[in-house]
Formats: sequence, C-alpha cells, structure tokens
Amino acid sequence: MRLISVKEELESWGTAHGRRPRIVLYALKEMKSEVLAIAQSAQLLWVCVEQGKAPEGYPSLTMAELSGLSNAAYDFVILAAEGEGRAVIGKQRLEMAGIDHRKILWLQTGRYCKKNIAILVSRRRDIPSVAVPNPLYLPVRCGAYYDTPGGHIFRGDNTGDNISRYQPYFSEFTVQYWGWKNLKADYYGLCHYRRYLSFADEIFPVNERTFVKEQLLDTGAMEKYGLLDCGRMREVIEGNDAVLNVPGRVERIPIEGKYYQTVWELWAAHAGLFIREDSLTALMEAIEKQEPEYLVSAREYLHGSLHRGYNCYVLRRELFAELCRLQEHILRGLFTRFLRDGTLRHYPRVCGYMGEILYGIYCHKLVREDKWRIEERQMVEFDDTLLKEYDRGGSAL
Repeated sequence: MRLISVKEELESWGTAHGRRPRIVLYALKEMKSEVLAIAQSAQLLWVCVEQGKAPEGYPSLTMAELSGLSNAAYDFVILAAEGEGRAVIGKQRLEMAGIDHRKILWLQTGRYCKKNIAILVSRRRDIPSVAVPNPLYLPVRCGAYYDTPGGHIFRGDNTGDNISRYQPYFSEFTVQYWGWKNLKADYYGLCHYRRYLSFADEIFPVNERTFVKEQLLDTGAMEKYGLLDCGRMREVIEGNDAVLNVPGRVERIPIEGKYYQTVWELWAAHAGLFIREDSLTALMEAIEKQEPEYLVSAREYLHGSLHRGYNCYVLRRELFAELCRLQEHILRGLFTRFLRDGTLRHYPRVCGYMGEILYGIYCHKLVREDKWRIEERQMVEFDDTLLKEYDRGGSAL
C-alpha cells in the first residue's frame, strides 16, 4: 500500500526506467471508469475483475490466469478499491495468488473524501519484524542510508529530504523527519515496530511504566488491540486533534531499584548510562534561548510527576509540523554542541533522548493550553515481533 498517488508512482518509475510501466488493473467486484484512466500513464496489459464482469474493449484475464503469470510479465498490479477494508482484502487475495506485494499499488476509488492518515512505523534494518496489514500504517526502514542496495520490501527514510545518515544519533526521529518533509497527510503518527497505541475499547492491565506488555505480535494480538480496525481508528483519530500515549507516574518507575519524584530526576538517574550529567541543563538552555515560548511548559513537565515518553502518537497536520519544527530547531543546535564537547563520543544517542523529552514537553503544552481535542490511549509493547518464515504468497502472520 502506498501513500503517494499511483499516478506519481508510475510516472516516477517511468522516469527512472526510461519506459512506461506495464500494469495489470485488478478489482474485487467492479472496475469503475475512473480507474481505467490510469492506463493513460502506463502500458495496460490486462484487466482482472475477480467477482464481476470486466469492462468491454479491454484485454482481460481471470484470477487464475493472473496467478499463473510470472512476476516478470508486468511491473505493477494496480489494486482498485473503495476503502481500506476492501483494499486489505484485495491485497491479501493478490498475495495468496502469488503476486509480489512490492508490485501492488492501491488506487483508492469513490467520490467521497476521507482524511489522509499516515502512521509511520519505524522499523529496524537488522530485524525482519511483522508488519501490521493496515493501510493506515506506513512501515519505514529507520537509517536506510546504511542498508545494502536492493531487495528491500519496505521504503526507507533515505529518499527525498532526509537525515537518514544521522540515525545512530537520532534513532526513530529520522523516520519522523522523513515523513514531515516527504509526505502529505491530514494526520501524521509515529510508532515503532514493537510499540503501538491501542485502539481497542477495553482497558488492559499495565506495568509500572503505564504501558501494556504483550508477548507476541500476531493476528490475534492485532485484533485484540484494534490495530486492524481501520474504521474505529479513523473514528478516534479524526475525532481528535491529538491521540497521545497515556503518561506514566514517575514515582512508580524504578531505575536500578530506586524511585524518583520528578521527570527531571528520572532522566538524571540515567546520567552515565544514556546521557551526560549536564545534558538536561543543556536542553533547558537551548529552549530558553531558541524557543522561549516553551520554557514554562518545559519547567512544568520536567519538574512534574507525569512522564510521557516513547514517541507514540497521532497528530493533525499543523500540530505534527510544529512538533517536528520544535525538535529539529532544538536538536540541531544540541547536536553541534554535543559534537564539539565530545558528548557524542560517549553517548551517541543523547540527541534522541533529548528529542523524547521534547516530545513530552510538547504534549504537556498541548494539554495545558486546553484548546485541543486530545485523547489518551494505552501503549502496547510487544516482546516478540520477529517475522517467521513463510511460503511465497502465504501469510507471515
């Protein structure tokens, strides 16, 4: 499933390869007239309507015939579907027929307009983890700058305007930055290959950090936490300006057997492990100098008892853009400072942790302004997300 338009995808492919892409148009039940217009920018080979009649005047083939084709016979299969639910079903049908999922492009049809939601899923390059089959999630390889070329299923954070090469310092913020600079959406989100916000109505038991622990990320768990329910997710997301993870109470979070009272003390307890002793002071100095309008919120958050970390959220476009702007502005200066004073040699990910604190500060400011529609959702952390071996055309779930 692709977020950018099919037309742009085909045009970009044609420019890169010096010829028009060869395509197959596929629909579950009917092929609407507007879908056929996509053939104008490509070389249409066949039309396949699985449970209906193919339009007259176009070369057609059955699902069985499509399944029997070599993947080299075409460049893309264009899946025409009206909404996320049908798109997921159609994609599963094509994959079961042996179609390489990297060649499937979704063309959303229908006259109604839904909000465009892009929840970026930061994926590690060295772990083949399970992907949630939901078009609202957009898996992105974090630090793809360091990947060997070719053979990658998911897109990387190293295209367009990007900071992929700085992933060792900024962690998943390279994926967030890529989405900020290269995607157009009404709502943007960020989660991780093993951490997701729950969209279930049920409230689950949590650990001392106030998130749910789950063993295995499989179809059952996805259904349990509402990760496959596009309709419910849209209802929650479009009904709010911000969907945030539930914060944890500092006094319940142990650090090497000790407990603390404020967010500042909690992070300061990590000095010598993840950050240097003066890192928090450097952050506050940067906020005071560069973003003074955030200074009150920063003081309240860091000297308060609610910790909101982990960078799992969904925000409407303007709120997402402001979060990215704030983090980029502060972290750019801190990176230069930490590079010069040698901090990065011993704590290379310190900027990533400072970005996580800035996320908490930003969320605190949204809440204290009391003018945004905000819903808090439990965060679920999965212990086992490893992609199990599976046959071509089968399911990894």
